[in-house]
This record gives sequence, C-alpha cells and structure tokens, in this order.
Amino acid sequence: MPLSAQNTSAGTLLFDEVSANTAFAFANPLAQAGTIAIAAYQSDGTGVGSATVAVPARSRVTGYLRSLSGLAGISGTRGIATFTASNGVLYALALRFGPSGFESIPII
Repeated sequence: MPLSAQNTSAGTLLFDEVSANTAFAFANPLAQAGTIAIAAYQSDGTGVGSATVAVPARSRVTGYLRSLSGLAGISGTRGIATFTASNGVLYALALRFGPSGFESIPII
C-alpha cells in the first residue's frame, strides 16, 4: 500500500463517506513531536470540517477521519481532505473500508 511521497509536508486525498469509511495512518520518524492539520471539503468545495492530530516523536497515529473532533461533518459526503505537517514531514497512508472490502487511497 502506497505511503505519501517522501520529503513532502502536505498531501490531498479523495474520500467517500457515503458508501465507505476513510481510515488514516500518520507516522513521525523525527525526534520531535509534530501535528497534522486536516481540512475537509465536499465535492462542491464547501468546507465540512477541520482537525489537528498530534503525532508524538518517532511514533504513529491511526484512526478514521469521521471520528476526529471537527470532522464528524464528513459523514454522508464525498470530497477531498488536505493534510499539512507542522514539522515539514508527512508520512501518511489512507484506506477506504466499504461493503466489498478495503482499498488504499493515494495521497497526492
């Protein structure tokens, strides 16, 4: 499953919370903690929420986008989510879980 490109601090993915659930994993290989700022937009460009995820040094955080405080509004929508790392390093993976199984979602 593809991770976000190395040496990047930001990324974007397409989500579908109408027929599936979008999961994420963020990793921080650095010796200092960082945060990931997330903003979500419906397919028409309307903002549906934002959140910040703290990622401890040399650690990882996983979960579902809709479970993050500030992103419950993505339930029942389709659109894009943008990610920006405070420490300049974004290592991310996204998965879509639906009725027929799961698939990886590219982060570009």
